[in-house]
Parts: sequence; C-alpha cells; structure tokens
Amino acid sequence: YYRFPTLHSDRLVFVSEDDLWAVPAAGGVARRLTANLGAVSAPFFSPDGGWVGFFRQGQLEKVTVSGGATVVLAQAPNNRGGTWGPDGTIVFASGNQVGLSKVSADGGAAQPLTTIDRARERTHRYPAFVPDGSAVVFTVGGSEDATFDDARIDVLSLATGERKTLVNGA
Repeated sequence: YYRFPTLHSDRLVFVSEDDLWAVPAAGGVARRLTANLGAVSAPFFSPDGGWVGFFRQGQLEKVTVSGGATVVLAQAPNNRGGTWGPDGTIVFASGNQVGLSKVSADGGAAQPLTTIDRARERTHRYPAFVPDGSAVVFTVGGSEDATFDDARIDVLSLATGERKTLVNGA
C-alpha cells in the first residue's frame, strides 16, 4: 500500500514496500528510489525538487530524485515529520515529546529550534515552511495525552523567534 505521498511539480514520491518510489505526476511507471532500506517514512522534497528527505531507522536522510546512495543528515529516533527550506535548512521533529530541530541539508549537528512548554504542551510535530522560508508552521500537541483535541497550529518566525498560535483546537 502507499503511505506518505508527497508531490513536487512534476513527480509524486511515496513509500511502498518500505522503500521510496517516484512516479511522474502526469502518470506513468513508478520507479524505486531506494532499494531494500526498510522502514522508510515521511518523505518531503527539497525546494528545487532535486532531493527527497525521509526518515529511516532513527535517522533523517536524503536521496536524489534519480535514486542511488542515501546521505544521513541527523539522528531522528522517532520521526514526526520534516520540511526543507529554500535556504537549505531542514526542520524536523525527531520524536514524540520534543521540540523541533534544524539541520543543514548538507548534514552536521542538529540544533534545537523550538522548546516545549511542559505545563501546556507535549509535542511539536509535522513542520512546514511557509513558501518564502521566513517561518515554519507546525502542530502543537496539548496536554491531552490520548487525543489531539486540544492541539494547536502555531507559526514560528525564523527571523525573530516569535511564535503565534494560528488555530486552537486543531
């Protein structure tokens, strides 16, 4: 079955048989990008569509859209989504109860980007850059453990570090 599809102008990438596959957006034959890696999940494109970031076995990795060898970028023990900004920064959630982190698309040490307010939050996940790359939108899981009934959608300005809630009860 197909999981985590993502689309970039002329192609769709999805996970099937625990590997990444690409198919032209207009239709055609799917082509395997990774071979027998196992447990691949949550792909996302680079802004130019030339690379695909994804998670596998506790790591954030990337591969070109033509396939081949993968490149490990950072540790991500329990992924909860990633996004690739126009300046070459990747923002990702490396676990269930941690803030967002950032790393260069060239690799290196991941740096914290957000901090969870333990009194009212339990998770930051599923980040997405706004089109100009100036901010990141993400899901904030509230204190309710079993559901996301009290979740929010927040936006973080990368220039100022200011964080605002866009939607409550999201």
